[in-house]
Amino acid sequence: MRRMLPVITMLLLAGCGYAPPEVDAALVARAAAASPGTTQAQLEQARATYLTACTACHAVRDPSRYSAKELDDYLAIMGLRAHLDAANQESVRRYLQAARTK
Repeated sequence: MRRMLPVITMLLLAGCGYAPPEVDAALVARAAAASPGTTQAQLEQARATYLTACTACHAVRDPSRYSAKELDDYLAIMGLRAHLDAANQESVRRYLQAARTK
């Protein structure tokens, strides 16, 4: 079942108006510009975490609707609720910050 969760999540998102961006070279470049050393693998894992941990409680939200500070503040609160450790919270933050500028 755990392996099916991302597939189920993506199927549910298909009916929504927003789908978080795939990790591509442009997204990696934006993330690395803001946080040097960010890799594609880190962002892909962060996207997967966002799609599973965050959507366990609410729908996917378009990060461009929030300021950088609002995202950081929400992630600090929601990261605790989702039981994300500091490294996962930071990875998701980098992904969302890069995704909000796409």
